[in-house]
Amino acid sequence: MTRSAKATIAAILLAACLASAQDKKQGPTYEETRKWIVNKIAEAGYKHTGGISEDSGSYENVSMDDCRLAYSKVWVYSVNGNQSHYKDETQIPLRQVKANDIEVKQYVMPNLGWNDWGVDINAPVGTEKSTKTKPGVAGEQITNHSNVGGQILFGRTPATNEDNANRLKKALEHAVELCKTQVEPF
Repeated sequence: MTRSAKATIAAILLAACLASAQDKKQGPTYEETRKWIVNKIAEAGYKHTGGISEDSGSYENVSMDDCRLAYSKVWVYSVNGNQSHYKDETQIPLRQVKANDIEVKQYVMPNLGWNDWGVDINAPVGTEKSTKTKPGVAGEQITNHSNVGGQILFGRTPATNEDNANRLKKALEHAVELCKTQVEPF
């Protein structure tokens, strides 16, 4: 093999290594980040029991298409056995969120059984539709809100709640940065 052929091969290998290192430096792609966030939010939820009340919540219909985070928080609140059912449908355009709008907080209320970690999106750019129903009572109460943020609570597994919240925050911050560089179609 000639000296120039060896130099060419070495240059190609060096360029490939540098490109690979650059890709790793930038972090996961939008698609990888989206899948991780959707799965992590779908795993989130809580259950509280304290005094005469009990409530539990979970997240469903989670999506993050075209830089718009959407999810439904479904929760049941019970006092002395009288239940109310709630469904909050939230949508947050991530292009309008700033990284410092996302924070992790601990929510502790021992008398109500709370010891949760939450990821709060404090950007007043989202929308929310809240629906309340009571078993045995006809009809539902619907309220629409605009200029709201969002909240994801981890309260099911005390050993991992804080870690899950911090990892979700980091992933959402990464998604916000990726969304700023993506051009909206048409």
